[in-house]
Amino acid sequence: LEYMHTRDPPVVHRDIKGPNILVGADCRVKLADFGCAKRTQETMTHTMRGSIHWMAPEVIAHERYGRAADIWSFGCVAIEMGTATVPWGKLDNQMAAIIKIGMSEETPPLPGGLSPTGEDFIFVCVQRDASLRPNATALLR
Repeated sequence: LEYMHTRDPPVVHRDIKGPNILVGADCRVKLADFGCAKRTQETMTHTMRGSIHWMAPEVIAHERYGRAADIWSFGCVAIEMGTATVPWGKLDNQMAAIIKIGMSEETPPLPGGLSPTGEDFIFVCVQRDASLRPNATALLR
């Protein structure tokens, strides 16, 4: 993720979710499915792409968004890893998901049993305000 976000021009994946993360026999982790990715000189885009349960609020709200939307999705993947289910749990339908994620002030529920470091990591990734989310380089620290 950091590699993509620090290219010139940067690449925004726009569909980070568990099924798009591959782990090889050598334990190397790779991001897959770049069908929604966008490489642009602009720092922001505005088209709605991705999978709703992992989608950042600003994407659902059709606001301009950038790399911070990938950080939100990455936080949702961490939730997915801790719960073995989609972030936000089972919502009745796509419209319910759109309303809850895009129009409420809620963040996805954190899985129980996480270390304080794990909770903090997810918490900073899923800040509703995209400007408060760290970049990928900061997440590596």
